[in-house]
Amino acid sequence: MNKLNILLVSLLMVCLLVPAASADNPYSGEEQQMLDLINQEREENGLDPFRFNSLLNDVASEHSQEMIDKDYFSHNSYDGTSFSTRIRSSGYESYSYAENIAFRVPPSVTIAHEGLMNSAGHRANILNPSYNEIGIGIWVGEFVYDDRTYSNAATYTQNFGWGEPATDHVIPYNPYDENEDHLIDIGDVSAAIDDYRKQGPISIAELSELIDMYRIGEPYY
Repeated sequence: MNKLNILLVSLLMVCLLVPAASADNPYSGEEQQMLDLINQEREENGLDPFRFNSLLNDVASEHSQEMIDKDYFSHNSYDGTSFSTRIRSSGYESYSYAENIAFRVPPSVTIAHEGLMNSAGHRANILNPSYNEIGIGIWVGEFVYDDRTYSNAATYTQNFGWGEPATDHVIPYNPYDENEDHLIDIGDVSAAIDDYRKQGPISIAELSELIDMYRIGEPYY
């Protein structure tokens, strides 16, 4: 095996051994799944898709985790803080925001989404043209309610807001991002490695950058 092949194999092994999702958010894949379902609903209703907002996502994730940890289900925080105060305290600047929450035993993104869409108020938030950004928080764990313990419960929080349209240039999709979701997965990296081995239009520096994007597991907006 020549030095080039050894290098490529080593790079691929790093991809396989290092988790793509952030250790701080083990449910990022489920959150992306829920966002995809929501944006499909908006597209079918002639609305622009929501864009991901990291501040809203942090607020939503923290609330979902707190509901599991503290065994309660409410828009208000455990200390009584309202969802609007939580969002403002995060530094998110907007004149308009809303929140949906859901609870499922056992966890199911699809069923939780269907339940929200079948509720008039929750559906109205999802299809509201006055919101253009979203953060989704999901957490799974043990939940105690009315002296009954649920060992595999899930809480879902959706925070909606309005952000001004971006005025700077739009970052294009990476050419190896096959499904154009602004995330690099192992299939994208494998395709890039194949191209590099065939002396295709990718340098070793670009390949290394692509692998770093995969390892981080964050959108590359």
